[in-house]
Amino acid sequence: MQGLVSLHHTSDSPAPCPAPAGPRGAPAYGGAVPRPDAPGLLSCCALAAVAALHALWGTGSAWPAADRDRLAEAVAGTRDMPPPAACFVVAAALTTGAALVGGAGGDGRLARLARAGVAGGLLARGVAGVTGRTALLVPWTPSAGFQALDRRRYGPFCLAVGAAAATSLARSSRTRGAA
Repeated sequence: MQGLVSLHHTSDSPAPCPAPAGPRGAPAYGGAVPRPDAPGLLSCCALAAVAALHALWGTGSAWPAADRDRLAEAVAGTRDMPPPAACFVVAAALTTGAALVGGAGGDGRLARLARAGVAGGLLARGVAGVTGRTALLVPWTPSAGFQALDRRRYGPFCLAVGAAAATSLARSSRTRGAA
């Protein structure tokens, strides 16, 4: 059939373009992007979803709360929502964390260290949440209602996502060491 482009490689078609080569034949961009395992994929998706929520709140949305006042109480433990810039900064940090645990940055030492930082930060946030110590991490005193939600939902969520990221990092380190 003329006019259709073949998407598969045959001996008659030209080979796909290789990645640009750096020193010793390694890809020029710093190494292959590791494929996340199931825990890495889970933590990547969870962080991306929470990043999207923070970005949505930065635009002025109250979802999933009925209004911004109730949202502020539920997610920050304050009377007013943090400013949009703060929501967008948190969204950017969460997006970066999602990208890192999803394999961005390759499999070099710095990328693994950054992934360990993401996992450690999430675990610390989770411990602070379940122990009622989130006030140590923020410059305000969260309300009792927020602290209750933090103990029941946010803290355990952070612990689960942090544990998944740490498990993925440990598995990739073992695999890398075995290779």
